[in-house]
Amino acid sequence: MGRRGSLTLSPPVIFAIDDDRIEVLSNPDNHSLKRFEDHQETFKVYHRRWYILLIYSVFCMHQCLIWNTFGPITFAMQFAYDWSDATLAMMPNWGCIMFIVALFPLTYLLEIKGIRPTLMLVTFFVVLGCCLRTFSQDDTIFLYMAHLCAVFNGISGATVMSTPPLVASLWFPESERIFATSVSQSFNILGNGISFLIGPLIVPFDESFDPANLTDVEVDGTINNTKDNIQYYMIGNAVVAGLLLILFLVYFPNKPKHPPCPSSSVIRTHFFKGIKDMCRNRQLWLCCLCYAISNGVQAAWQGVMALNFAPLGVSDSDIGQIGFISVFCQCAMASLVAYGQDYFRDHIKPSLIVLLTLATICFIWLALLCFEVIPFSMWQLYAATILAVSFNYSCVPLFFEYAVMMAHPVPEGLVGAFLTGALNVVALLFFLVFFIKDIGYDWMNYSLIVGLVISLPMVVITKKPLDFTKKDSRNPVHHDMIEAHM
Repeated sequence: MGRRGSLTLSPPVIFAIDDDRIEVLSNPDNHSLKRFEDHQETFKVYHRRWYILLIYSVFCMHQCLIWNTFGPITFAMQFAYDWSDATLAMMPNWGCIMFIVALFPLTYLLEIKGIRPTLMLVTFFVVLGCCLRTFSQDDTIFLYMAHLCAVFNGISGATVMSTPPLVASLWFPESERIFATSVSQSFNILGNGISFLIGPLIVPFDESFDPANLTDVEVDGTINNTKDNIQYYMIGNAVVAGLLLILFLVYFPNKPKHPPCPSSSVIRTHFFKGIKDMCRNRQLWLCCLCYAISNGVQAAWQGVMALNFAPLGVSDSDIGQIGFISVFCQCAMASLVAYGQDYFRDHIKPSLIVLLTLATICFIWLALLCFEVIPFSMWQLYAATILAVSFNYSCVPLFFEYAVMMAHPVPEGLVGAFLTGALNVVALLFFLVFFIKDIGYDWMNYSLIVGLVISLPMVVITKKPLDFTKKDSRNPVHHDMIEAHM
């Protein structure tokens, strides 16, 4: 049994502390001082929060893997199904388009019904889309089914990308909130990395393969074998999505019985008022633009990284390794930065400036390699890519927490939707450039650098927001009463 104690505030409030349980007692008298029976609110941190975070994060990971299904097997898709660069770019682009289309209705559903029914719906969409891709190997039918899957998966992205701060707020105390947000976001991008690993593994293809040296029968046999491997990959995606839907159905509540800390119990603004407040918040707009421009370009670029490195003669295998290692490093660095930032919540802005500066330097290094201004070497390509994307992605959980602070008491899910909506607009614009005839690939390197150069000064001019978790912890009951009457 932990130590019990009391603290009197104005208005009178008593905290009864017992391990991870805090009972908040208001208007105490002599009897309440002895027995702590008439409490107003109970805060409890549940161990099962880690299970909730795990299955939610795995779903985020799988959704991103499906989004980037075809990027790591570009050459195989071009050979087996005769896909063009525009078709390959359109698959992840559907994610951006449908995100924007579905963002408002799914965010409204989230605020009205809660996270459980919203997750049930979007997980069903993912399962449906994955199953559609398993029906046929006919070139035309598979193409249409792949587009439909990208559409359904893109719809789910509106929930996957906007709810990490909400899950963290519902289940985790403020001392773990940035880290919890980073875990689900890191798992999401980890899906991108895993696609680079298992895609070429399940669908191996030698890009140096020359059909001219084979008979028509041998070419047809190779095409059919490649299509079979692609089909196995599609079936595996569908099975995993189905298992995740079952896990959500078995246990994933809307919220815990007791909130984990005072700030989690504060009454949030209503949906439409929250939108109005965000639109009027200039500091939030600055934060949103910084996040969207710096990370939107990178997120889109990672989906078509193979095209950027193709002129350098980099193989699918090397691209897959670069993609997987870089994403793994992104996840590790983002989690470490977020874990440390939980102890230095007052210094989010300086951390963002440092990380964005380092990312800019590394992307300049990468561009010089791609333009062959400096002698090309594989180790430099690995190092520049991994460091650049890791430094930049480490900003993501910090941007989310920074924005939540600026927008408080707007609901975290709404703030996340605001940020990710802007990010997907930027990513959509990036993918649309591919439809410009003979545009080439050099523009991708310029866009990565320009996006960061634009974002840095906007971060500098943002004003440090009040950390509401500290305000709530000083006088949680009084603050809740104020919010309830606003």
